[in-house]
Amino acid sequence: MIIAYTSIEESLEVLIAHVYPEMSMFETAPFEMMKRTILCSKNEFVDDINSRLIERFPGKEIVYTSNDRTKSGKDQGDLNTLEPKGLPQHKLVLKMNSPIILLRNINPVEGLCNGTRLICKTILTNVVGAVIATGQFKGKHVWIPKIPLEANPAENKYLIPFVRRQILVRLCFAMTINKSQGQTLYYVGLYLKQPVFSHGHLYVGLSRAKTGTNVKILIIPPTCHDPVAQAMPNMKYFLDNLTLLGLIHDSLINDGQSVDIMHIIIKAEESRNVNTDNEQTTFQNFKIVDADKKPIQLTMWGELTSTIGPYLMEASRNYEVVVAKRLKVTRSRYGVITVRGKNSSSFAVDPPIEAASGLKSWFDSMREIELPQLLED
Repeated sequence: MIIAYTSIEESLEVLIAHVYPEMSMFETAPFEMMKRTILCSKNEFVDDINSRLIERFPGKEIVYTSNDRTKSGKDQGDLNTLEPKGLPQHKLVLKMNSPIILLRNINPVEGLCNGTRLICKTILTNVVGAVIATGQFKGKHVWIPKIPLEANPAENKYLIPFVRRQILVRLCFAMTINKSQGQTLYYVGLYLKQPVFSHGHLYVGLSRAKTGTNVKILIIPPTCHDPVAQAMPNMKYFLDNLTLLGLIHDSLINDGQSVDIMHIIIKAEESRNVNTDNEQTTFQNFKIVDADKKPIQLTMWGELTSTIGPYLMEASRNYEVVVAKRLKVTRSRYGVITVRGKNSSSFAVDPPIEAASGLKSWFDSMREIELPQLLED
C-alpha cells in the first residue's frame, strides 16, 4: 500500500507506473482507465503530474491558450501568468483520448456538471468534443466551447478584475482530493508531497477506491539533512528557531557573518573538482532568489556536495523553497555576495510554513515573465 521513498523523481515514477501501467489503454479501454487517478492535496502537484503524463501520452498535442482581458476591455499579456481560483489555466494541452474534467456547471440536465470526467474525442479550434466517462450519462457525446469567465472577486488574490475565455476543462490524470469527492474510482494513487489539511481530507482520499489493495500511497518526507538537523528534536523546532536576515544584500552584512536564509532555488550547476592548497576538493553552485529579485550564489563545498547537493539539485527542478541555517557569507572585492554551506549548516526543502508557501506563490506568479532575467543576472 505504501510506496517506499527513495527520491521524489524515482518514487513518483513508481506511483505513476502502478496507477497507469500502459498509456495506450486509454485508446483500447478508455472507460476502464478512467476508473484510475492520482490524488494530490494541492493543484500545483496536480499540474505537475498532468504535465508529465500528457507529454508521454500517445498522439499529437493541441494547445489551447486563453484570451484574457481586463473588464475595461484591454488585452494585457501579463494576465496570462495569473491563475485565480476557479478559472481554467491559460495554457491547456490536450491529445485525443486524454482524460479531462469539467471545471464548471454548464448544463447539469445533460450531465455537464462541475467535476464531470470525460474522454477527449474531437479537438477543434474553439470547441472540444468529449464522451462522458462516468455516471448516469456515461457514453454520451458532448461539446465544450470556449466560455468567458470572471474570477470570483472574493477569491481573486491578484486584485485585478479580468475575464478569461478558455475551454472549461483541465487534464485529470491527477486531481485534487477535494475534486475527487463523489467520484467512483477503482484504482487510486495518493501523492502526499505535503501533509493533508485534516483527517477528513485524508479519509476522502483513502476511501475513493473500493478496496485497500487498490490504493497506493507515496509520502514525501520533510527534508532536513545534515548531522546537526538530524540531532534536533523535530522539524518544528528547526523552523521555529530561524533568524532570517531579511535583506541579505544589505551593505551592513560582513564578510564571514553567519546568516539564515529562505530563498527559491532557480538554478543548479553540476559539482566540479578544484585544487586548493595542493588538495583536490569538490564544489557545487546554486542560484537562489527571494522577493528582492536579486539572485545570489549558494555554494556547497567538499562533503556537502554529496550529502546536501543532490537534494538541492532535485529542488531546483521544481523551483522549491530552501531554508538554511548558519550559512557563511563571503563578499568579493566587487561587493558580490555568496553564501556558503558549512558542516554546522542545516537545510530544509519546501518547509511546511506559511512564509515559505507565500514565497512560492509569489515566485509562481512572476516566474514566466521574470525568470529568464533572473537566470541571467
